[in-house]
Amino acid sequence: MSTLAYRNTGDASVEGDILVNGRPIGSYMKYLSGFMHQEDIFIGSLTVLEHMNIMARLKLDRKTTKQERDAKIYQLLKSLGLTKCLHTKIGRDGDNKVLSGGEKRRLAFATELLTDPSILFCDEPTTGLDSYSAQKIVAMMNMMASSGKTILCTIHQPSSDIFSTFSQLILVAEGRIAFTGSAASALEFFEKVGYKCPSSYNPADFFIKTLATTPGFEENCKQSIKRICDHFAVSDYNKEVDVVVQYEFHMGRAAESNIYKVRTNFNELFFWQKLFWLTYRWFLDLWRNPNIQIARITQRIAIAVMVGLCYFGTKLTTQVGIQNVEGAIFLIVTENTFTPMYAIVNEFPQKYPLFLREYKAGLYSSAIYFLSRILAMPNALADCATEAACQFFSMEFSWSAYHLWYDN
Repeated sequence: MSTLAYRNTGDASVEGDILVNGRPIGSYMKYLSGFMHQEDIFIGSLTVLEHMNIMARLKLDRKTTKQERDAKIYQLLKSLGLTKCLHTKIGRDGDNKVLSGGEKRRLAFATELLTDPSILFCDEPTTGLDSYSAQKIVAMMNMMASSGKTILCTIHQPSSDIFSTFSQLILVAEGRIAFTGSAASALEFFEKVGYKCPSSYNPADFFIKTLATTPGFEENCKQSIKRICDHFAVSDYNKEVDVVVQYEFHMGRAAESNIYKVRTNFNELFFWQKLFWLTYRWFLDLWRNPNIQIARITQRIAIAVMVGLCYFGTKLTTQVGIQNVEGAIFLIVTENTFTPMYAIVNEFPQKYPLFLREYKAGLYSSAIYFLSRILAMPNALADCATEAACQFFSMEFSWSAYHLWYDN
């Protein structure tokens, strides 16, 4: 899915051609498509409405009015049954009132629908959902498909109702294509190969069971899978797919499709606007998670008190006193330099998965992200507190010591 959406990581090796209407995929895919990931990654301290507002700001045209944004957000949340959760925190481990796993899945789906993408990739969209919520999402995907959108999703063990809504099916086993085509054609093909689905059986469960590798019978299963894949490779079903692919390829090359003129009239947010909204998001997260920051500030104040008391009462008129002042200045400088620097080393990797996901979606550049994180860095508060405490406990001798040290 990441390969098709042009969102691979740097270490991925891809062979073959991936074309959209005859044109090789490229960086334009991040504007053309949406990607609903299997893992939900959010800023847990934000509410549903805050998350959608910030995402709408980053994703939509900057000329979009507030009324238009609000109407779009409300319509999406209403259609996915999330209006009752508008002011509920998305949540993280240990929080009290937060979204459930299914509500997070629906929120991730709503986030991707903000831009109304022409192609939508959904990786396990129904994972963790009850049957009603799963039906809701699949119904919306069907509605998008009927309006001319292309929806590609991976799904494991769908219910018979959900399975019946799929227009095209691709079965993959042991790295090979076992079948491509309609669900009805799949049942015909498997019956011809010698695997008939019982009338009362869910076809999805039947396909999974037939193509699965059973522990203890790995070799026999692999031979069966190889036989099915070989049969499909030379079948009329595969030839039909090849004909359709070739037809679409030539039609796409011949026609002037507007699908690639995506965002030609799109007005992205200015640099400072993206910086503002990202920094605002980090400040909200900082404000609502004060425990860690309080611990850091307390730690820094305690260090400042110890350093200040160690050098309090130093006689500035002696050589030993001057040396003590030099030591105090050195400790103050290093404490306010190296400690924040090492704290940053741990700060960025924690949010790296979120950054990588949003960066590949084209929401902002790496420079804007790092600058926003630095501006909202929680250690800045601790630095201020440390310096204030140092000045409080050593203010009397620091100023005199500076002049005495400078004169000498």
